[in-house]
Amino acid sequence: MTFALALALTLHAGAPDVEVEIERGNALIRNLQEEQALALLEPLARARSTPPQLRARACVYAGIARLNVGEEAAARRWFEEAVALDPGASLPAWASRRVTATFEAVRAKAQPSTAPPPASAPAPAPAPALTPVPDPSLAPAAAAAAAPEVVQPAPSRKLPLVLGVGAAALAIASVVLFVLWSDVYHRAANQPVSLDAQRLQRQSGVFWVLGFSTAALASALGVVSVVSAR
Repeated sequence: MTFALALALTLHAGAPDVEVEIERGNALIRNLQEEQALALLEPLARARSTPPQLRARACVYAGIARLNVGEEAAARRWFEEAVALDPGASLPAWASRRVTATFEAVRAKAQPSTAPPPASAPAPAPAPALTPVPDPSLAPAAAAAAAPEVVQPAPSRKLPLVLGVGAAALAIASVVLFVLWSDVYHRAANQPVSLDAQRLQRQSGVFWVLGFSTAALASALGVVSVVSAR
């Protein structure tokens, strides 16, 4: 009985000393002395004899110090240990935004959401069978589709033939007219200057104009007959 009481008093007296040392590490961090703070805090955070809540506080301070010196992975490990020892562990009020974001991320990962899963929605009722209603606007299209196809008659081949014959006749006429023009022209050239010579020259001019016009018309008819035959 006396030995148990003495042991309890010893442990109770040692706890404040541990808390004082942990808070001294806190002060060292705030004075930018992270290396000295880590040398003090990490042994206390690892010690099994340190009460869990005080160990959790030492882990939080050690994580802050590690993050301040750029060792984020080690800082996360200390924050994970703090949350495992004390789920209610928190940061001091002076913690920076970066420290807060890292600590909250570790806490969220260590404490997944316990919200109940959403209730499954009831299965929809089967839709009633629909009776197809004929669309009146589709009736003309259906009638047009059912109507027999009207076969267009092939174009007549007589017109190109007639035009070709006409073009050939005009071509012959133009040749005849040019021959007459040549004959009259040479007769007029051999006549002395007289009324007969002037008359022959006028006739030759008429034959030349008629021959040229007939040749042009024959060419046009020939082109039209070729186009019509395609």
